[in-house]
Amino acid sequence: MPRAAQRSEAAPRSRRFRGRHARQVESRAKVLEEKLARLLAEQARELLDEAIRGLSKRNPTRVQKALSARERKILTLLTHYGLMQVRDGGDSIGAPEGRPRRRFPGSRGGRTGQFTLTPRFEARFLAQNKIKVQELSANIREAFRAGMQRAMADWSTEDPPPPLKEIARRLRVGQVVAPDKWSDRDQGFLKPLSTATSIHGLASRARTIARTEIARARNAGRVEGMKLAGFTHHKWSSYSDNHSRKGHSKMNGQVRRIGEPFDNPETGQEIKFPGDPEAPASETINCRCTVVPTIKKS
Repeated sequence: MPRAAQRSEAAPRSRRFRGRHARQVESRAKVLEEKLARLLAEQARELLDEAIRGLSKRNPTRVQKALSARERKILTLLTHYGLMQVRDGGDSIGAPEGRPRRRFPGSRGGRTGQFTLTPRFEARFLAQNKIKVQELSANIREAFRAGMQRAMADWSTEDPPPPLKEIARRLRVGQVVAPDKWSDRDQGFLKPLSTATSIHGLASRARTIARTEIARARNAGRVEGMKLAGFTHHKWSSYSDNHSRKGHSKMNGQVRRIGEPFDNPETGQEIKFPGDPEAPASETINCRCTVVPTIKKS
């Protein structure tokens, strides 16, 4: 495949990251997306097998408090690629105007641009990712079950009702086969199922998660880098195109003291930085805005 075609498949031009390290960020997002997609596909197959085994049973749901092996793998991926972005984001921050570029704690070889994250930051980052992984797994499982319940209720009205073997076939097709490949006969049967929890739907979700988390981590690192470099204020820099949030475009140029939230004039939502893990998903998913250090003038 020509290199230009590979780039176009990696991400739509309007959706790509931009900036000095855009190629590296795109590459990391792509690798993370592919690995997440494989793990989420594994969960989709697991849910399918569990559903088929339970067609003739009605066992209560088991609640797991500890992370499963797959969830631990997802947590490791998010943390590994996230911390790389955090470090690069922090390393990209210079010193305030008129001050020498300071040596960050842990810098080596005379280089003043590198910094080492504190154990406290890493622990908080890991805890936040653990919550995301648990919520993601629970959300996928709940959406799958809701879709299956809708389908079973719909199929039970058929005369005669479909046998278990046919129900299992429909579930497999709905989870594994892309919707555009469904037969005309299956289109009506499978409509109640959730395509978002199929292998193909979860591949798209993996892409969204990867790009969102890569951007979030880089901005978190930039904020940490600003603190260590001695900046007291930062400015919201919007990524404006046809896919940008209207409110985020209006936030362009807002200046806040580091730690104080920016304000979205459209939603009234306060956001500490682009991708803020404490902000609603509607403010952070696929957000490509960033923060830049600035000197607050009196």
